[in-house]
Amino acid sequence: VPFSAVPRAVWIQFPDRQTRDREISGLMTLLRDHPGNDTILVFSKKEHAIETLPVKADTQSETGIFQMLKDRYGEANVRAVEKTSRGL
Repeated sequence: VPFSAVPRAVWIQFPDRQTRDREISGLMTLLRDHPGNDTILVFSKKEHAIETLPVKADTQSETGIFQMLKDRYGEANVRAVEKTSRGL
């Protein structure tokens, strides 16, 4: 199985729910232009809230989108992790 075929989850961290709410529209627009099978999860740090974005937001983290997300939200706030057989 090629590494690019391994399902992943892309985590994007925001400092709080208010920032997430302000940024989500732009994030969804960016993701819509880069479809794939990697799940997108959003974490609001202050509230410790995790949200899985709709399937239509799934992307392919092997493409340039991953670097775009890091550039936009910060290197420390964007991570891609392999999904386990137990799921996320």
